[in-house]
Amino acid sequence: MLVRPIAIIVAGVLVAGPVPGHHSDAAIDINSILNIEGVVTEYSWRNPHVYFTVETDAQGEGLTEWTVQMAGSITVSRMGWTRDTLTAVSYTHLRARETEAARVCRLLLE
Repeated sequence: MLVRPIAIIVAGVLVAGPVPGHHSDAAIDINSILNIEGVVTEYSWRNPHVYFTVETDAQGEGLTEWTVQMAGSITVSRMGWTRDTLTAVSYTHLRARETEAARVCRLLLE
């Protein structure tokens, strides 16, 4: 009969709740905090995150680029950031957590 499959579908729809559809923070090393000083070379205000790149000369090892991921543009704008907060020649000092990807980190907004 058709009643049982329909009842199962209806029960599934009634029981199902919203599921967050975002990636996890599993790739972030929560035990490390990086202090990065350098010049912003790129600033990208886009969804799903705001990104910028910092070029640094860490401990005389030559130039190293770090890609910094921030929260989404809506969240960042609520914290006072705008598309014009950083420019490609801004000098910055930031604290961030490193990810498993080489030279990519997540900005700590404290």
